[in-house]
Parts: sequence; C-alpha cells; structure tokens
Amino acid sequence: MKTFHHIAKFLLAALVFHLAACSFQPTSERPHSHSPVRKTHILDKFQTHKLVQLWKANQFKSLPSIDNHTVSFTNKHKLAKNIHTITSGYDVSTFSTRSKGIGLPVLIQTKKTVFTQISEQSYLSNIHPGTLVATVITDKTGSHIQLTLIDPRDSATYVDQKLSIQDNIVIDKLTSLPGNSSLRFLGLIKPHKYKKLQGFYLSRPYDKNRIPIVMVHGILSTPESFMDMAEAIELQQDLNKKYQIWHYFYPTGIPWLATAHDFRTSFRQLVKTVDPQNSHANIDKTVIIAHSMGGLISRLSVSEPKDTLAQSYLGEVDPNKYFNKPQIQQLNQYFYYKPLKEPKKVVLLAVPHQGSRLANGFLAWTANKIIAVPTKILKGAAKTLKIKPDPKNKHLAATLKLITEENAVDQLQPKNPAIKALNNMELSKSIQFHSIIGEIAPFKIRACSDGVVSYCSSHLKDASSETIVRSSHDIGDSPEAINQVIKILRSK
Repeated sequence: MKTFHHIAKFLLAALVFHLAACSFQPTSERPHSHSPVRKTHILDKFQTHKLVQLWKANQFKSLPSIDNHTVSFTNKHKLAKNIHTITSGYDVSTFSTRSKGIGLPVLIQTKKTVFTQISEQSYLSNIHPGTLVATVITDKTGSHIQLTLIDPRDSATYVDQKLSIQDNIVIDKLTSLPGNSSLRFLGLIKPHKYKKLQGFYLSRPYDKNRIPIVMVHGILSTPESFMDMAEAIELQQDLNKKYQIWHYFYPTGIPWLATAHDFRTSFRQLVKTVDPQNSHANIDKTVIIAHSMGGLISRLSVSEPKDTLAQSYLGEVDPNKYFNKPQIQQLNQYFYYKPLKEPKKVVLLAVPHQGSRLANGFLAWTANKIIAVPTKILKGAAKTLKIKPDPKNKHLAATLKLITEENAVDQLQPKNPAIKALNNMELSKSIQFHSIIGEIAPFKIRACSDGVVSYCSSHLKDASSETIVRSSHDIGDSPEAINQVIKILRSK
C-alpha cells in the first residue's frame, strides 16, 4: 500500500511539472546587467492547486520537489508569517467564484485553533485570505519553481499583473466547521445554548493606526451577512490601510435590550485590553455598521437613556415594592447605563426603528412556540418576586415579561416598550447617523418597504444622510448599498 502511495505521489508530481512545462509559452524578463536572460511563466490555478496538495502531503514541513526540480517559497503576507496550514480555494469551496488574474486563492491558518481569545468576549481570527503565485523560472542553472504568498488586501497585483481572489473564502471555511452552517437558525431558537459564542471577532490583529469598523448583524443572522461588504471594504487599498473590521456575533433570540447591554460591556472590555492607557486616537473614530435588529442594538448603545427605559417599562410603579435589591441592581443595568462615546459614525441598514408589523400576530405566536426562553435577565425572578404582581398593571406586566419570557421577536413589535423608549431618545449630536434603506418596488419611492421593514419604520429623523437602494431586507450584499457604505467611509 505504501509503495502504491509513493508511485501515485510521483506520478502526480510528474504530471504537474509536465503541465507546467507544456501549457505556457515562456516570457522573457529584461536581463539584469552581466546576467544571463532568464525565462519565466506562471502556473494556472489548477496547477498551483496540485502543488499545494503535494505540499500538504508533506504536512507543510518541507517543500515538495517535482521531477528533481526544486521549489522555493517567499512569504509576502504580513499577517501570515507563521503558517500552520495552507488550504487551496478549491478545497474550501469547489464552486465559489474566483476572479480573473494570476495565482491561486488560498486560505492561510496561522495557528492550530481558528480563533485566539483576546478578552472575555473577544477573539482574533487565525485564518486569512491569500493568493499563492507559482512561477517556473528557467536560467543557466536549470528550472525551478518559486511560490510567492501575497495578501490581496494589501496588494492587488504581482509582477504588474492582477491577482486572483476568491469570494467569501474565509466565511466559507468558517461555515464549514461543525455546527456553524445552522448557527443563524439555532442562535434564534436556542439562544441560551449559543451565548458562549457571543462577542467580538477581529479579522486581523488590532492595529492602533487603523480605525475600527464594528459590524453588527440582524435577527436570524450571523456575521456571514456582512461578508460581501467586508471583502469589498478590505479590497479598497485606501480603506484597508485606514480601517480594521470587528464583527460582533450574538444569538438573536435574546431580547435586543439585553444584547445591547452585552455589546456595550464587551466593547469596553476589548478596548481596555487593546488600549489600556486610553491613548489611541483611532478608537474614538470607531464606525458601526449595523443591519436590522443590530441597528436597534447599536442605536441604543450610543444613546443617553436618562429615565426613558425605566418609564417605558415601569411607569409610576415603585420597583422596590416588587423586586429585591439585587434584582433592582440588575434591572438598572438595562434601564440606566453609560452610552458608548467612541463611535463617530453609525451606518444603519434596513433598521426597524418603529418595529416591524411582521413581529405581531402569527409570527409572534410562532416565535413564542419555537424560541426557547432565553437565559433570564433576572435569574429566578418569577420565583423570587416579593409579592404577586397585579396583572392589570400594564407597565409591571411588561417588565415581568421582559425579565421572565420575552424574546427578540417580542421586542420587534411596534408597541413594545423598548421600541417606544428608543424612539424617545435623542440622537447624539456628536455622531453621524447614516440610513440606507431597501426598497423592493420598481421605483425608489418613500412609501413601500424592503419586504420586512416599511420605509416609515426605517426612516430616521435627523439622520446625517438617507439613501434608498433597490434591495430586499438582506441589504448587506447589495452592490448599491456597499458602494454607499464605501462612500460614507471615505467621507469626513
């Protein structure tokens, strides 16, 4: 069996080199002074894929040799100086789109684990996109193959030729991991089970010279909904040098009022970890890009609550009459908090500021049947109330529902106290708010909806800008919306 394996490996190597030698016409480079002319040609994607397979067979410990021709490797990828594995784009996703250009799109993993923990609820990605260029070089010493690894986000070309890239190569890898493909659904219906995954996920090591872009997804979703937009931003050379992307994941069945508290807490923990002296100016230029319910989380997190939330839920009810001291302290975390001051721009994509009527009626009934009751905001509150509440008191009933059984769909209903409170909070004058609204009608008119949220609900009074694009509610992959986001990122 081992003999067969070695023969197969040798035949594969010979085939790759034969293809490399026969499929391309050599192109002469300009000779250096006092040096012989050398000829080069670049292998195509499939041939380079076979080279990666041979390298993988060596467990990336040593470069393969092909028919007695040596292979050398040059690493120009700034984020992948330490390489654990290189995965061909064909092995990540066979049918994914690969752009025209030289080289093979690959995925680089720098450590054994996919993520490294930074703070209590923040993680650094150990996988990065790359492009591997295989060049056959022939000179007076013979022929050998030069492999060069490049980050296409830092350089769009190599030897004056455009590099090939593969759409969504990172997220395709992440969703292929066990359990991740169904995370968007499970995060909604079993939010308590996936809360341990909640937090910030950095696509590259923190860089004090780059401004954070925080991407917050919506209900029934994950950071996957932002992949097209994130890639488009990173492939713009000027924006890639200026910004760094932080994704925020949360299980979407949890009430967004509670998630906003977690978001603020985790953001502050992350900032304290990467900037303990509070001296990095770019942190105070943070941009938030949020979709749907993520926009409610973001808007609440940067808004001054005063007593708006407490009044919306409790009215004139004296909480001391119904709750003990620890429970009141917990409630105050949600009703009275310090808003985030760092963000300077908030881009809101198809956000239901006034709620969504789809969250009423049958959908609400269905949601209450299938969504497991999230981890209680006040653990054991139903059992430890000081006295039995009066069910006729609507304010107290709303508070009790919040702390014992409310889910995210409940909090998207137009009459929900959280929605009402949010719309009674003034927009911070120190922050630019930009609205991008989807419209499925043939004409961009301020009357219809994106199929989920109406224009009236998405419209934000006093926003710095408002743009309507032809799109469904899944606006994150709309080319028109992406272009508008890029325009906003380039603006002052």
